[in-house]
Amino acid sequence: RALAKRTQDSTEQIARVVDDLTDSTKKAINSVQQGNQKATEAVDLAEQINLILSNVTSSMSELDKVAKDVSDSAHSQLAGVVTMTDEVRNIDMMSQQNADGANHLAVASSQLSSIANEMLAQIQQYKV
Repeated sequence: RALAKRTQDSTEQIARVVDDLTDSTKKAINSVQQGNQKATEAVDLAEQINLILSNVTSSMSELDKVAKDVSDSAHSQLAGVVTMTDEVRNIDMMSQQNADGANHLAVASSQLSSIANEMLAQIQQYKV
């Protein structure tokens, strides 16, 4: 009878150990499943971040190209403005030369008119 009692106690103890092991195994499986789920979510997030960063990189490249185009256009416009400024200076200088020439022509014309008047006066003296 004592042996049967010890056997029953041992069987109950083994059953408790098996139950504890089963519970621990279930908890471990549950933890592994949760870990797998979180790892999958982390991978999904990493893929989304990679896609976003790829889009950002692409946008930055496009912005860099646009900035370069704007810079090139600004340099071209600056060169055009410099050329225009030089041409305006040339036109101003030619205008001054034309004005000086017109002044000389006016003086010469006045002198010729004066000479013509003097010649006319002398011719009229010889007319009878």
